Amino acid sequence: MLQRALPEQPEARLELRRAAPGLPDLVDLRGIVRRQSRLIRNVTLAALVAAAAFAILRPPKYVATASVLIDTKNTDLLAPQGNGTTPDPANVDSQLEILKSDQVAGSVVDELDLAKDPAFNKPGWAEWIGDWTAGLIRSGRPEPATTRKKIIDRLKKVLLVRRVGVTNLLVVDATAPDPVRAADLSNRLVEAYLRNQFAVKQEQVQKVREWLQDRTNQLKMELRDAEKAAEDYRSRPDQARAVRIDLESAAQAVRNAYESYLKRLADSAQLFSYITLDAQLVSRALPPATQQGPGAIIILAGGLIFGLGSGLFLGFAREQLETTLKRPAVVTDLLGVRTVAVFPLVEAPSKHEARKDDVHREENRDPPEPEPEASGLLDLSTRVPGSSFALAARAIQVAIDLEFDSGNCAVLGVVATTPGDGASTVAANLGFAFSRYASTLLIDANIENSGLRRSLDIPGADPQDAGSGGARGLRCYQLGDLVFAPIAGREAARDMTLADELAAILRAAKDTYRYVVVDLPPLLASPEARAAAPLVDCFVPVVRWGRTTRQQVQYACLEAPEVADKAIAAALTGMPLAALDRDRAITPRSWGDRARARWTRDAG
Repeated sequence: MLQRALPEQPEARLELRRAAPGLPDLVDLRGIVRRQSRLIRNVTLAALVAAAAFAILRPPKYVATASVLIDTKNTDLLAPQGNGTTPDPANVDSQLEILKSDQVAGSVVDELDLAKDPAFNKPGWAEWIGDWTAGLIRSGRPEPATTRKKIIDRLKKVLLVRRVGVTNLLVVDATAPDPVRAADLSNRLVEAYLRNQFAVKQEQVQKVREWLQDRTNQLKMELRDAEKAAEDYRSRPDQARAVRIDLESAAQAVRNAYESYLKRLADSAQLFSYITLDAQLVSRALPPATQQGPGAIIILAGGLIFGLGSGLFLGFAREQLETTLKRPAVVTDLLGVRTVAVFPLVEAPSKHEARKDDVHREENRDPPEPEPEASGLLDLSTRVPGSSFALAARAIQVAIDLEFDSGNCAVLGVVATTPGDGASTVAANLGFAFSRYASTLLIDANIENSGLRRSLDIPGADPQDAGSGGARGLRCYQLGDLVFAPIAGREAARDMTLADELAAILRAAKDTYRYVVVDLPPLLASPEARAAAPLVDCFVPVVRWGRTTRQQVQYACLEAPEVADKAIAAALTGMPLAALDRDRAITPRSWGDRARARWTRDAG
């Protein structure tokens, strides 16, 4: 057999096939966008539709704001006048929590009778799901919250109480579908808070007055007892004069305390008329003129950006999770040779179209058309010269001519990974295409599935010998310029291995033919391809688009390194024309493929 003109590097190829695919570069990203354009377009369109529906159907949302100023001075009602205030920085945070409390919100619920408001007395879907989930997680059956408590919680969800920076200013934001209702909720909460503060201060003053009253009465009784004791010692002799002076001093001290508390009790009566609060209203909430939230343009822009991002992410994930081979570049990376040939998917005619052709032929009484010599797609590379089939076959022929001496016979093995990958179709098209330029012998050596024998062994063809010294009982058939030799399934070859019979044929044919195309069994279905590897100059691995997996190709390369190291080019079969258009690594489909994407009777 003819040796290859270029040096081999099987170790480098093996490392290339074992290498895991890395992150894609910019060119790969462009390819992903092109191949996944339909998914990206659909996801983006769905996001835009959802954004438009949200912009149209979203309920109106208005936010009204009222503000309250908090006094940080802490007033001591029992302290003397002028000394009853001390700074308290934590008072702002305390008043913030009071403003958020259930007591203040409950006052608004009772005042506005929100228990009868449909916006507050019915739970939303989020609240319903949360209650249902909590019921599943918790053990036992917890006591359900009261209706008033739930209404208070719903009210607090539409109210936002916050502190402005580090200032003493608190603001209340109320959200409602109606601007007047939003302003009313904000103002009612502030008013309820101020009433609560007034009630607390009034209660404090009342307690202080009660305490002062009790203390004054107690001092009054102590003063009466002290004065009586001092009066009793005035009538005694002079030796009791010192004791009398002490009693009179004690009585005077009690009198001073009594008068002081009596004055403070009188002053406390005026506290009811000028009770000062820790907060004061700065501004009331007014009905807002515009809705809160982004406009329709911003929503659509956000939907567009989200859709594009989601589409790109899904497209990238789809590419990375794809187990079957759909890209020539991936096949090239796995096999270590360029995927120079793509045989696109060509559909057979539908039953409706075939029936229309039969009716038309019957009406015009046309004679029946003769059947072509080759069946289906096996000779499409010669019947449609401008098709992708012809371009793919020519690309493989050029690869052979560039690597092998044109004066000798080149033996090409066409082998698939698994059955049904289209290796026989590729071998037949290569044989018919090569026969247009030089003498070509096509050998059907696929003992697993002799598709070429059934399709090309046509009755009426002239049998001839493959050459002197050929295999015993071998019959060759002339199909135009192509010679076809079916050895798979012959009875005469049952006592010989495929490699022995193939060796005998090649010895007889090497001086007669320029190209010998051998259709071999799949690598994972039979070991005969490995056995025939020393007899073959080069191989064309065939991969089925969307069917052959990455793991199958890797396993086949590791199991049959003799075949993988002699690979000269790879072929991808069954690739849809739309996918072929999106993948620009191979020459785009021709106008002939566009016209012949469906089967036609006049293709011959």
